[in-house]
Amino acid sequence: MFSMYIDEKGPQETFKVSEPFNWREKIAFGTDAMHGYVGNIICISNEDKKNIENEYLMLENSLLSQMQNPKKELKGKLLLKGRFKYGVVSMRPRDVKFYIDLLNLLLKYNTSNLTFSVNKMSVIVDSILLEWIYMVEEKNLFPNSYLLKYIITKYLDVEASEKVIKSLIEDKNPKNVLCEIQKHMNELIVENEKNERMGDQIGTYKLIVELIDKTKNMVTYKSKSIGFDWDKVAFALDLWLTERRAVHGIESETFNMYLDEGIRKEYFESLNLGSIHEGCKSDEVIGLRITDLLVVLIGNYIKMLRMDNIHDPKDMTKVKRVSEKWFDLSEQHFELIKLLKQFVFPGDMYSFVLDTYFDNELNFEAFVEYIDSFDSFDQYKKVINSVHVLEFFEIYRVSSNNRWRESISNNALILKIFGSTRNAVSLKILRPL
Repeated sequence: MFSMYIDEKGPQETFKVSEPFNWREKIAFGTDAMHGYVGNIICISNEDKKNIENEYLMLENSLLSQMQNPKKELKGKLLLKGRFKYGVVSMRPRDVKFYIDLLNLLLKYNTSNLTFSVNKMSVIVDSILLEWIYMVEEKNLFPNSYLLKYIITKYLDVEASEKVIKSLIEDKNPKNVLCEIQKHMNELIVENEKNERMGDQIGTYKLIVELIDKTKNMVTYKSKSIGFDWDKVAFALDLWLTERRAVHGIESETFNMYLDEGIRKEYFESLNLGSIHEGCKSDEVIGLRITDLLVVLIGNYIKMLRMDNIHDPKDMTKVKRVSEKWFDLSEQHFELIKLLKQFVFPGDMYSFVLDTYFDNELNFEAFVEYIDSFDSFDQYKKVINSVHVLEFFEIYRVSSNNRWRESISNNALILKIFGSTRNAVSLKILRPL
């Protein structure tokens, strides 16, 4: 038997336009300032559960004893708040050591992990424009629903104007939203006609403008109320469970799930788990404390890399890359990131499940993969930081291109077998867009 513990970072059920309007954020994200909902599940064998809990308590008590105002329990927010601008580089040495010891503990007992993410702008697009996205594919006006969803979501998350975002969240009329997107994309096309950095992007926007012009008058449906889609979370876990069954012969009924307060068990009842316990408190359930520490670390990496990588709206021609400070790693920092690679990205197909718009999460994955590509810290230090920045971006670029090549190939097969993406999603063959 196994015990699974789930916690989240960036939960949000309602959405409002940022006020005053924040071009970088678009919508009001609350205190977490997370553009995505990030969830993490650790899975512990019941045979090892007691040992892990006892050894974790020793680590936790050791760190708490070093604090001026010790708390009852360790929380990721307590360790990282205000100390993560450039990832682990910005952390206190004692906290870095704690995370190294924690990951070594989890790896020692072969603890499994699942991290998944749902982009918040994607949630809003689902409510307002998903029907349009499906429709244009089914009318053979655009070949790939996933690609169209990605383009629209990325535009809204990165480029969209205040007028477009207000139309999306406050007006909610699909046809009006499409018209506002069309107008703003036309403005971007004119303003950036000679902007080499945005050459491919502008070409894509021209295609979308033409597509909207052909289809906006076909839109007669009403939008759905905007709300978080827990089916995406359940589907991510279902993929992970399916891999456990196929590769390791472990059935779903052998897993008992413990949910942090606020996560309802109804979201997971279709997965045929052994048991689901909701309303669990982290001060009573050690597994929840551990997964909290992990989801806060991973979620902050995703958030802070995004914040440092977004382009300057005042100079759209400027190529933006992350700061060299992300690569000012000590040997201890290097060790922590190598351990993250082993634990979060162990080589399983479904240990890190991304949303249709995946840029921010893939950025984190590429960062970890890049650091892990060095066999030793001495080898890493032979490369100057300016080169690290460029080589890291190349890893991201290649990973993104590979992901889309695979998606386009899979999409052709899906359309051939099921007729449309909508059909495959409704049959639960495909993850919801």
